Amino acid sequence: MLPRRLVDRAAAIFTELGGEAGVDDRLVHTDLHDGNVLAADREPWLAIDPKPMAAVPEFAVACLVWNREEEATSAPSLREHVRRKVEITCAAGDLDVDQAMMWTLARCALNAVWEAERPDAADADFVTWQVSVAKAMDG
Repeated sequence: MLPRRLVDRAAAIFTELGGEAGVDDRLVHTDLHDGNVLAADREPWLAIDPKPMAAVPEFAVACLVWNREEEATSAPSLREHVRRKVEITCAAGDLDVDQAMMWTLARCALNAVWEAERPDAADADFVTWQVSVAKAMDG
C-alpha cells in the first residue's frame, strides 16, 4: 500500500506543474540514464532507447535517479544520495532543482501506483524502491 499523503502530493504536482505554460513545448528523452548513454564514434556520447515525450527537461531527470538502486541503497544516506544526483544533473543541464525533485517525486509515485495495481503479481521491491525515492524528494 502506498502512503496516501504521497499519492496526494504526486497528484498535486501533476496538476500544478502539468498546468504550467510551456510544459509540453519540447521533446525530451524520458529514459535517459547511464545505461542508455554509450561511447560513440561520430560524437563522444550517444543516447539510445529514447522514450520521447513532450515535457520540460526537469521531467526527464527522474530516470537518472531511480536507476542504480544498489548504489543508492548502499550509500550512507539514501535521501542525500538521490537528492545529490538531482542537484548534479540539474547543475550540468542548467535545470531547476526544485522542479526536477517535484517531477521525480510524482513520477516515482506514479510508477509505484502502476506497479501496485498490476493484475498479476506486483513487484513489492520495485514499489518500495519507487516510494523510497519519492519520499526522498519530498521536502
